[in-house]
Amino acid sequence: MDDDGVQDVVVGDVAGEADPDGSICILSGRTGKEILRYPGGPEDRGFGVALAVVPSGADRRLVAVGSPFYDQPGLKNCGRLALIDMSGPREVWSLAGDSPGSCLGLSVASTSDFDGDGVDEIVAGAPLTTRGTSWQSGEAFVVSSKDGTIINRLDGGHREKGRFGNRLLELGDVDGDGIREFAISSAFAFMRGTVWVFSGRTMAEMRKWEGQEEAEQFGFSAVECPDMDGDGLRDVAIASPLAGNGSGVVRVLSTRSGHTLRELRGPPRNAWFGWSLCGGIDWDGDGKEDLVVGAPNLEHTVDETRGSLFIYSLENGACLARIDAPTGVGWFGYSVVSCGSGTEARLAVGAPGEITRMPRRGAAVFLVGPSLGDVRR
Repeated sequence: MDDDGVQDVVVGDVAGEADPDGSICILSGRTGKEILRYPGGPEDRGFGVALAVVPSGADRRLVAVGSPFYDQPGLKNCGRLALIDMSGPREVWSLAGDSPGSCLGLSVASTSDFDGDGVDEIVAGAPLTTRGTSWQSGEAFVVSSKDGTIINRLDGGHREKGRFGNRLLELGDVDGDGIREFAISSAFAFMRGTVWVFSGRTMAEMRKWEGQEEAEQFGFSAVECPDMDGDGLRDVAIASPLAGNGSGVVRVLSTRSGHTLRELRGPPRNAWFGWSLCGGIDWDGDGKEDLVVGAPNLEHTVDETRGSLFIYSLENGACLARIDAPTGVGWFGYSVVSCGSGTEARLAVGAPGEITRMPRRGAAVFLVGPSLGDVRR
């Protein structure tokens, strides 16, 4: 957005002082400074809870934004999905949920171009949708980026309290057809969790994984990985942040066979290891992709929970770095995305917990990277 050659970061500010109903803002990937902010509408609540950048032409900067607690007459908490062109900025279109309490927009992701208009489509979750007698079975909408038309509706079999669509996961091409896939998870509250992988070409279900223990929240986060088993297809890392009584575990799974290729376990405490994942960054400069794992509930002292970030080599499972939260910061590692590349490679790390060392309490985003030498707010 600021033409400095470094990717910028879009962030949701769900209950900020200036916009209590929510807003989204773009931060510089180089300096972290705010470039632009766009507020939600008067009926929005939770605008910016979930968002996804939608790849488009150079003249537009499209962001799909969820507002899951949006109300319509007779449809309380139906939610809505909005497409915002941040180059304006302006709202391109809006799609409201059609079921009370469905919370459309609680999760958002971009996926492949299904209608051939040259712009990737959007997947939006409505995990609290009730259809018939299947209470909160959940569903997900595949929506055209062009005009907000619903292309398809997906569900997880209408399971009671299934909450299908609570998490949406953007994947790369995992079947070798040159088109990105996407995954939908039912990780919610203290559930075991299930992950479905759908074809980016046909929207057909390709694979389904189940969690291994009760309440582990398998599928709360996921990211594609390099080909770990030599079958020519990229694999996927899926986290269960509440496994092992909240210690957390991340499993690298083969997209072809479904087998577990590597398992990373969190600290032996209530760390929520795997609450966030990020790939596609070479931390140690060896030319290979590494995996970033957030543990926002890691306790540094008896009285303070600050959070940490861990970087792992996928090749041998070694921990390359651990980055602890600055003093007074809460839930560091709640979210993480990469921006920049090469010597400018860095991570934008969300810390939405209370920040006691700053004049205004609230949340912050920190830039970290091997070239920075420290953690910058």
